[in-house]
Amino acid sequence: MHGHFSRFRHGGRIPWPWKLAGALVIIPGFVLLGTWIIMMLWNALMPVIFGITVLTFWQTMGLIVLAKLLFGGFGGHGGRSPFPRKPRYKDREAWKKHMGERFGSFNQENDNVKGGGSETEL
Repeated sequence: MHGHFSRFRHGGRIPWPWKLAGALVIIPGFVLLGTWIIMMLWNALMPVIFGITVLTFWQTMGLIVLAKLLFGGFGGHGGRSPFPRKPRYKDREAWKKHMGERFGSFNQENDNVKGGGSETEL
């Protein structure tokens, strides 16, 4: 029962060679599986609906790479996403403070234009 891998089940750290070997198997496996799924969907739907030719596996992979470059990019964590994963402000008060600093002068000018300020009086 206390074999070589028993420490992994009890919260022990997995050695980096095992992590590397797992990544070298799992990541390409997901890429190949995803490419195959997209190829199957394309070949089942597009020729019937639009009269487009079927794709080979490598054409499908090229189409995925092209779509990622044109629409998604391979940037990883380097650039800013238009849809951030984490909220920028943990509480509403910090958000209100930031918005007040950023748009406070705009709101004051807007109030003056509506007739509430002294700048528009005759």
